[in-house]
Amino acid sequence: KSGLGFSYQGESEFLAKLEEERKAILFSDAPDVKIVDHETFSRLISRKHVLVEFYADWCSACQASSDDFAEIAEAFKPVERVAVAAINIDRSRDLVAKYAVSSVPAYFYFKKGSTSSSKGEQITGQVNKYNLVQALNERCGSRILLPGMVPSDETKTEEELARSD
Repeated sequence: KSGLGFSYQGESEFLAKLEEERKAILFSDAPDVKIVDHETFSRLISRKHVLVEFYADWCSACQASSDDFAEIAEAFKPVERVAVAAINIDRSRDLVAKYAVSSVPAYFYFKKGSTSSSKGEQITGQVNKYNLVQALNERCGSRILLPGMVPSDETKTEEELARSD
């Protein structure tokens, strides 16, 4: 038995299991998506506007949308006041319960300065990368556009954002 809590026949089975686990992790090749747990999540929402995806490695819908979420994170990288983060539901059950996440992927927005007791705002309806970018732009005053997007009149100006922060 290994020190990781599972039994294995030999070294090759053990290495294969580790490789399988590594490959299953979504966002492992998306450096702009911040993978957070309870502690890092609390710090992040206190300092930045945050778009969060609750996900599971085994979820086919999460796997299908992971490249789009990584694209959103990359697009918002230059916006210092914004972070794009992901929470693995199998590793952060306390956050899943707190925010009543019943299916994945689930998307939430947290305003800069939120605390761990904040409820956040769940983004529902037709959720795709364009709608997520639009929702984040409207809530935090950014003007990020993905290829194919048209600017919205509802996006706040920098001055409006400064007054609301």
